[in-house]
Amino acid sequence: MHGNLTQPQRLESLRKFRDEEADILIATDVAARGLDIKGVKSVINYAMPPTLEHYIHRVGRTARAGKSGVSVSIASEEDWKIIKQIIKRARNPVKNRVIPPDIIEKYNKKLEAVRSEMLHILEEEKTERMLNKAEQDIERGKKLAESKANDSQEKKGRTWFQSQRQRKLEKQKAKEIFEVKVAGNKLMRKNKNTNNSDEEKKLQKKMQKVAYQQARVMKSKQKPKKIKAMDDNSKLKKKMSGGTLKFKKSKSSFENHINSFSTKRKRKPV
Repeated sequence: MHGNLTQPQRLESLRKFRDEEADILIATDVAARGLDIKGVKSVINYAMPPTLEHYIHRVGRTARAGKSGVSVSIASEEDWKIIKQIIKRARNPVKNRVIPPDIIEKYNKKLEAVRSEMLHILEEEKTERMLNKAEQDIERGKKLAESKANDSQEKKGRTWFQSQRQRKLEKQKAKEIFEVKVAGNKLMRKNKNTNNSDEEKKLQKKMQKVAYQQARVMKSKQKPKKIKAMDDNSKLKKKMSGGTLKFKKSKSSFENHINSFSTKRKRKPV
């Protein structure tokens, strides 16, 4: 399962693995996320991932929903940094072993034996992709040719197409019709005005006069009152003397009470 496969091919590979028709699913990082397959007992990392997050996503395909699983990673000295991070984050103790060189040589020979078959499969996949692309291009070309043919037929069958002379005549006709309509509206208004009697005109004038008066009354009511510039604490009394105005400041009741020296009220000492 890899990125070069089509979506139906990927789904078919997953189906075989889920239905236990295939015991092993060989995949790239395409399968590292989003797959929830029940009964996956182990995940083998042939090449170590670049980061700890990628490693967690990969090994998360096993031990789903509280079940147990095993993760095996083949690492070299170059991957020592990521191995240290994995050991530090691991909840269970991490077991390690060094593979002897003769075992590595044995598996290298097995891989060499199937190399030609693998290359043949990859070549077949490549040719299949190229054929699919060619088919898609042919289909797209057919659709474009059909659409162009339909457009040309529609253009041939159009009878409403006008020349410049015909367009000018149409505009002149439209203008004449508009002028006739305007003249007719003016005549109608004239007739209406002449038909109105003198009594109706008088009534209209009276109605306009009443409406004007009502508007004036409403305007005067809405008009704000003038603010007088007077002292809030005292009242000014106006007196006339020889044609001139004099203003006398009236004392407040409190001042009158304090300054009163009448015999009726005894003042208490302060």
